[in-house]
Amino acid sequence: MRAAIWGLLLAGLLPATVAAKSVPPKDECSGIAGADRFRMALATATANRDPDMLRPLVDPEILLDFGGGSGWDLLAQRLDDPDYALWDELDKVQRLGCGIYSEERGGEMYLPYYWGVDPGTDDPYLTYFVIGDGVPLRQGPAANSPLLDRLSWDIVTLIDDGTQKPGDLAHVQFASGRTGYVALEHLRSLVDYRLIAAPTSDGWTIKIFIAGD
Repeated sequence: MRAAIWGLLLAGLLPATVAAKSVPPKDECSGIAGADRFRMALATATANRDPDMLRPLVDPEILLDFGGGSGWDLLAQRLDDPDYALWDELDKVQRLGCGIYSEERGGEMYLPYYWGVDPGTDDPYLTYFVIGDGVPLRQGPAANSPLLDRLSWDIVTLIDDGTQKPGDLAHVQFASGRTGYVALEHLRSLVDYRLIAAPTSDGWTIKIFIAGD
């Protein structure tokens, strides 16, 4: 697993910067040449669920999964497919900030912003980000368990996903060793969907829209 992760780091598909404890969304893309126009066009296409508006923003050979899935035709199929729901995923990544790789790493744009941050954890599949400000951290798995704290964009490791009983919260651990319980709807996996776009002579183009590692 570790060798595979380092391979993705070198490929620019996993983050490789300074470790952080929390990652509020930031916008590093505003003002970059062509980026604002691209993001407005992407937001408009997504809001309208309009594939004709989206297509000019997408590389014809866009990478969609690690099993060889690629290309506009496959993306178009998955946009409304309930097993993928990629319109919804496009909407989510745009709400979580935007970062720009350095010129040495290609100068590409990535969404969400946390994708460019090293979480300082060992297992990407167990690494989650708390999405939101003031998210309750509770003592136990029940939704009415005593409140321990309120979280804002913290990085946590998943201990279990709260599937023992309907409505149970997810059990998480912090880098300090502290543990608690958080509602699943406020957690997002490190290896959830991310979008990578590259500048071209015709503007920014989506090269990668993928989940997993």
